[in-house]
Amino acid sequence: MPNVPNIVEFPAAGDSPQGQYIDSHGVLLEAFGLPSATGRIFAYLMLRDTPAGLDIIAADLEISKSSASVGARHLLDAGVVRRLPQRGSRRVLYEAVDSFESLVETDNVRRAMLVEKWRQGVALAGSERARQRMEQLVELFEFHLEESRTTLDRWRSRSGRR
Repeated sequence: MPNVPNIVEFPAAGDSPQGQYIDSHGVLLEAFGLPSATGRIFAYLMLRDTPAGLDIIAADLEISKSSASVGARHLLDAGVVRRLPQRGSRRVLYEAVDSFESLVETDNVRRAMLVEKWRQGVALAGSERARQRMEQLVELFEFHLEESRTTLDRWRSRSGRR
């Protein structure tokens, strides 16, 4: 999918709609256990049409280069940004990916690991009530995983991304 031109001039001032969006994205992703800077970097790169280096990210978001580096690494690990090494230079640029199915796939893998752990708990439950509680948890998340996988397959079929 081709990139579209930037709708934002960078740096986006904190009181601009884009700056407020970037900041609120950071707050939101804190609820998922990520540093605010990571969420802000993700929103920033999503709004950019061109890749950005750590110096630019840090300056535009008014964060330390170390925070920018850690945030970029988190986003790389999550599969939502890509690293673009520059030939003949140690400089690296980062840009948002154009497909986010990996987020759903990664979430499904993590949930499957939880289900396996909870299955072990079923066998270890010391009472019938505890066993039933654990079984219900396993059943709910197995159902959720099945639905999530089906939804992802439907999404790929609908958007021609097989």
